[in-house]
Amino acid sequence: MKKTEMWITILAAIMLITGVYFVIRCLQDTIVLLEVVGFAVQALGGVILLKWFRSKLVKGVAVALMVVGVSNILVYFQYLYTDVETGSFIFAILYVVAGAVMIYYGMSLFIGIKSGSMKCIVCIAALILIEIIFPLLQLHRGMPFFDVLYEYSDILIYMLLHVILVIILTRNEMKIPSFQKRIVKDSDVIFDQMVTDPDTYIMRSDLPKLLSTEDGPEWVHIEGGPVERELAVPLQGNRPGEELLLQKWNGDERMHLCVRTKGLGTYRIVLTMPIEQTVMDGDEGTASKVRFYGADGMFADVVIMNPEDINKGYIGILKDFSKKKKTEEEPSE
Repeated sequence: MKKTEMWITILAAIMLITGVYFVIRCLQDTIVLLEVVGFAVQALGGVILLKWFRSKLVKGVAVALMVVGVSNILVYFQYLYTDVETGSFIFAILYVVAGAVMIYYGMSLFIGIKSGSMKCIVCIAALILIEIIFPLLQLHRGMPFFDVLYEYSDILIYMLLHVILVIILTRNEMKIPSFQKRIVKDSDVIFDQMVTDPDTYIMRSDLPKLLSTEDGPEWVHIEGGPVERELAVPLQGNRPGEELLLQKWNGDERMHLCVRTKGLGTYRIVLTMPIEQTVMDGDEGTASKVRFYGADGMFADVVIMNPEDINKGYIGILKDFSKKKKTEEEPSE
């Protein structure tokens, strides 16, 4: 059994067993409807966790928080109007407030709009501290140990549930990025797919293939789908497995350009661009880059390198090209 499943199982078992026990105990004593319903909700929550959420840590914790929060409120709500002049009134307020916090956090966690668990942990930890003070205070006053266990059994049970919840909430698996961080991360992934590495280039020997439009033996014909044929030109650089694809689509005379990235045994194609115009800063033997223009001002630059230029980098090649062009433009004496 995985640790995730183990913790949820322990939590669910305690909720189920103690919930059933306290329901029976409440029915034997003076029946208070809210207490019976509260402990019944706790037992039902244990069943739900065991049946549907035992292997789902985040969802399981979310359900447990909501169930324990509702149970807290139902069991201790009565003390808000029956023991106004005693310490139980303050205790009940703390339980109701903590229960509301757990319900809110549990719902937020369940639907995925909440991440930081620190506020919830602090709230539950404060409740644990208060829960342990009352039994210890009675022991200090001389009450027998087993009498304390019986008298404060409900508090001690809730304390155990709260301790387990805090343990689970502090596990690494519960460190979920916030909604804002997920947006940033997803944006980075999309940007990473849409933009090639700055050091990406093609070899000059592959340039004729990239500029070709006529069908030939290097083209791969595709049956079915919108693409009629395609030609792959390997991209060199820091990302192995990337290819520049030149595609001819059915019913479209224009060529299309896209990047194909290999990862996890599959290929992913991003940003297919129809080519409206192709421009180079030289001929096939001297150009340092080729620019493909698409619609609405979109363009893609592809750097061209010779084998002997690879160690110079793109900036070095541009400097060499600039010097060469300047030399050519200078009037001869």
